[in-house]
Amino acid sequence: MEPYDPTLDEMICFYKPPLHLPRPSAPLVADVPDVVPNQLPEAVASFVETAPKVLLRGILDAIDGLLDTLPSAVAIFKERLKAFSSGQQLVAQSLVDQAAEPVLKILENLRPLLAQVDFTSPADSSFANVIPAEAFLVVPALMQKVKNGKASANEMFAAAVIKDKQ
Repeated sequence: MEPYDPTLDEMICFYKPPLHLPRPSAPLVADVPDVVPNQLPEAVASFVETAPKVLLRGILDAIDGLLDTLPSAVAIFKERLKAFSSGQQLVAQSLVDQAAEPVLKILENLRPLLAQVDFTSPADSSFANVIPAEAFLVVPALMQKVKNGKASANEMFAAAVIKDKQ
């Protein structure tokens, strides 16, 4: 054989029959006995029942803490702005207001919604109990507003996120 002779490639690729291996008649998968218990152990069932309530209590405590400290933190920051020039004060004050006020509004509106959540069984621990069904009516209205070209930048961003999740 000469180097680069195509018959060498054909010989390397040559495969003698049988092309298919014989299949075994019995399945290779062993029978697995049913090891999943019909009932959860008491400790696991207790955890599954109490975990959503504890998590909800923690979230409510965190919101309460933010509602208590955020206004005072904003006031301290605004007090420190007095060391800035008048132009810097105007810009910084505007940025603080644009950042803090929406967060406070969201927390103030979210707190009552979360406070009325009631987990009566582990099956109830879903977002259906946290988010009212009427909230989902906002999505088609938001999409229509974006389609008409009357949406703000934040609304267009929210619509983009919703479309990406669909």
